[in-house]
Amino acid sequence: MQDSRATLKLDIEAEPDADAQELADLTAHLHEELLQLDVDAVELAREGEPPPGAKAMDVLGLGTLLVTLVKSAGGLGTLVSTLQGWLSGQPRSVRIELDGDVLDMKGISSE
Repeated sequence: MQDSRATLKLDIEAEPDADAQELADLTAHLHEELLQLDVDAVELAREGEPPPGAKAMDVLGLGTLLVTLVKSAGGLGTLVSTLQGWLSGQPRSVRIELDGDVLDMKGISSE
């Protein structure tokens, strides 16, 4: 039986002059929006194993979310529509990766 679930990697890129806190805030905001969708999970990505003595937060991939959902055109379409709305009028972007395929979505500055 073929697995009917997919995990997408979302890499968020903030404005060029954004600092780590701004990227963390954007990631948290998008995380909350995606949880409102019909998805199985939205998680902060982890970047390898923590070094000895490091806090768990030290290994979170800043600006990277993993979204698990049922593989369907409707589910992916809803996710892409949500990302388009989130990017609308903003100078930021999201890179979506699924099974080696990549889609780059960019917002446009309102200035």
